[in-house]
Amino acid sequence: MLTYHPIHDSGHCTFRILCLMKDIDADDVSWERLKILDFYVLFPHLISKMSLPQELVHHRTALRAIPAPYENLPSASRLLFELSEIQEQTIKSLIAKGLVEKEPFLDGRIKIRFQILPREVKQLIEDTKFRAEEWYEFLTNVLVNIPTKGTHGLKARTGLMEYRYDVV
Repeated sequence: MLTYHPIHDSGHCTFRILCLMKDIDADDVSWERLKILDFYVLFPHLISKMSLPQELVHHRTALRAIPAPYENLPSASRLLFELSEIQEQTIKSLIAKGLVEKEPFLDGRIKIRFQILPREVKQLIEDTKFRAEEWYEFLTNVLVNIPTKGTHGLKARTGLMEYRYDVV
């Protein structure tokens, strides 16, 4: 039996990255941070499993209300490992098409050229329903402000990436 999951779909990954970059209030975002945020767009029910800073614990009740999927999923770090290949292919494709600037990417930053996006794609982004969800707004307005590196950074709090050897 064939089943579809967006974790293996580079087109879906492209769309998620464009949505995230549209909604994050910054010109560019670190590639590591964007990969983690993209992971949580795919698996929003796992946001509640991360260790939140004390000042954000009041969000936990709303985050726990996100319904879990019916499927059995491997560990979150395994899922991110699988997703990373698609993310890498997607971002390289976006660079090749000129939608992502190459120079910032070489420094580990993602910067999208929204001005060259077709009007139809911009409209699809505007019409996307998950962008209005509370968990998505938490990702793009709150979680995005947590530092990525260090023992209290996003990588450590999520347990998705190695953080102990980061230069802070």
